[in-house]
Amino acid sequence: MRLVLIGDVHAYRRWSPPWELLGKPALGQLNLWFNRARHIDLSLLEATLDRAASLRPDMAVFSGDLTTTSRSGEFADVARAIRHSLIGVPKVGVPGNHDHYTYTAVRRRRMEKHLGDMVPARFPHTRDLVGRWRLLALNAARPSLMMARGLVGHSQLEEASRWLSGLREDEGVVAVCHYPFVLPEGRTDRPSHRLCDAREVGEMFTACRARVVYLHGHIHEPWAWRANSGPFAHVQFVNAGAPLLSNRRHPHGQGLWQIDLPDDPRGAVGLVRHHVSEISRGGIEGVEPTWVVTPVQ
Repeated sequence: MRLVLIGDVHAYRRWSPPWELLGKPALGQLNLWFNRARHIDLSLLEATLDRAASLRPDMAVFSGDLTTTSRSGEFADVARAIRHSLIGVPKVGVPGNHDHYTYTAVRRRRMEKHLGDMVPARFPHTRDLVGRWRLLALNAARPSLMMARGLVGHSQLEEASRWLSGLREDEGVVAVCHYPFVLPEGRTDRPSHRLCDAREVGEMFTACRARVVYLHGHIHEPWAWRANSGPFAHVQFVNAGAPLLSNRRHPHGQGLWQIDLPDDPRGAVGLVRHHVSEISRGGIEGVEPTWVVTPVQ
């Protein structure tokens, strides 16, 4: 089974009606004008989604933060692009902290309204995939006036733990959550951005007998890693990265992941990162982007 993983798109609109900028969105919009818009190339969105579709995935997974300030126009723009490119591809997405940026966005269910059945109606969400593979989607995004912390919460953890306890060692589960619960060695995150119940989430997956592929976003740096030993040796971690965000290491965005699940979940998971190279910073309209394909051992 082939998955494509896309996260942290951070779609935005430079201008919005003043009444949409009351409260926290005003801070987000100021950050957009003076910082984020200079580094997020919206012209890469269509190319990224088209590339994902060209890989003929069995499912497209979105790990959250599709928008910048969770306004209706942002959701509408990214939903339109997804519908245009990923026609007929099953999709699943979880909210990120920027998708639940405000209490109003959550109360009005803006993400669910614009992205339809791509976003589960309730969490935790579970379903069968192919063969012995299962899917677990968790919602850790919580609106806050200042912080960007996440929380899965007791009820989700309790229900997900019961479900995971029923899986065997020869089965596999693809878990999707916006927040990581553990980072690779040498990586840190700000306390204001962390998953509050990371320890409890880690304990839940430690107790799981099945093979786990944990897909997340939140930190704008694509990576894939697996511990050689310890409680998470059975977990493959994949961080989506931010496909439209340019920085010194990734001048043309951070791309997307192709994830090939083996028929036997105990086998090796195929991981390939696709990212753009050799385009002008001004955008790619009328220019065919050059894609670099990087397999991960």
